Amino acid sequence: MLQVTTNVKQKDSYKIFSAALEAADAYYATKVKLRRLGNILKVENTEYDLRNFDNIFIVGAGKATAPMARAIEDMLADKNIGGRIIVKHGYTDRLQRINQIEAGHPFEDENSVLGARKIVNILEKAKENDLIIALISGGASSLMSLPATGITLADKKDLLENLFRVGANIREINIIRKHISMIKGGRFVQYAFPAKVIGLLLSDVMGDDPEAIGSGLTVPDTSNYLDAIGILKKYDIYDKVPESITHHLSKGLRGENCDAPKKGDRIYDKVQNVIVTSLKVALKKAAEEADFLSYKVYLLSDELEGDVKEAASKFAQILRSGEFRKLPLKRPCCILAGGETTVKVKGEGRGGRNTELALLMAKELDGMKNVEFLSCGTDGTDGPTDAAGAICDGETMASAKKLKLDFDEFLENSDSYSFFEKVGGLVKTGPTRTNVNDVQILLMK
Repeated sequence: MLQVTTNVKQKDSYKIFSAALEAADAYYATKVKLRRLGNILKVENTEYDLRNFDNIFIVGAGKATAPMARAIEDMLADKNIGGRIIVKHGYTDRLQRINQIEAGHPFEDENSVLGARKIVNILEKAKENDLIIALISGGASSLMSLPATGITLADKKDLLENLFRVGANIREINIIRKHISMIKGGRFVQYAFPAKVIGLLLSDVMGDDPEAIGSGLTVPDTSNYLDAIGILKKYDIYDKVPESITHHLSKGLRGENCDAPKKGDRIYDKVQNVIVTSLKVALKKAAEEADFLSYKVYLLSDELEGDVKEAASKFAQILRSGEFRKLPLKRPCCILAGGETTVKVKGEGRGGRNTELALLMAKELDGMKNVEFLSCGTDGTDGPTDAAGAICDGETMASAKKLKLDFDEFLENSDSYSFFEKVGGLVKTGPTRTNVNDVQILLMK
């Protein structure tokens, strides 16, 4: 249930964002992607005769995985199914036959490891005539954790904190994750072989690359140990992360650790991976809602990335020029974007990439009439906060000045959440139980 303050809920940008959330609904997206006719389960163009399987196991992890599992339970209500999924704390659903375990996100905890081991036990018991349906969504990289020998959870947390601090993107982070794990990068499929595997992937990554969703649990790995080491050196943190990490990567580079299974490995012959829903689908629905509200829609990008300052600059350029790709804007208009930006944490404040982007845009919109901007995560969480993001308009900075708030101080202390907590504009959806990345909406009326 969405929980938002009245003034935020009345904003057109919030209504458009709500439409995007509807399209990202994991339960309905799963039921649309899979079709059942009698004993035939159709997954895109592939048909599975359910009578051919002795057992059907449902496993997986992610913030959207519980409603995906509920859809499978409803669809296979007459079949003998079972299994286990790992979800973020507070993200469980009403499941009857699939066990749920709550674990940590964005930093894995003991339950992440416990859950992963229980899932591995299920995979290893699966036989050739069994079917495994793997439900993978955003957050799976943290929620399903099986660190390589010698690497502790504390080591991994230290590593991630370093990567977050320097602004590494999610693809870079996942390349490293795959090479310090015993389950990521296709190793999941090694445990399951020779059973058939259907990977249902709810995409939280730009471009919907299956290898990047949940660190590629069911997908061939195209990276290597050298890539992982190169990323640490690129950001000058190779000597700052725990020695257990660099020791493991160095052993892999020397061929002393097996790399993740690559394309052509026979274990993938029995795997089908399917994107259930994605940011593209959510943005299409958002565009339809904006059109319904009489806005001319322009899509800036569905792969918005880079530092939040760069993203703010792109929106600011449109504001100042009144043009979109060198053509005059037709007002009222809606500039849509989505993706996953990064932010360099400089202080001890509260906030994430979405509230910081909104903070930067508040300054750009200062004094303008009939404009508003929203930046929110579709998972309902922006960094380690209870907000999905924030909305600002041309009056946000005036409100801050009345409260004698120092804009630069909040920005320098990475305290964007506190800024909007004081002036208003935080969007708190609660757990959405989905995740198709972030959505940005600029309205010019």
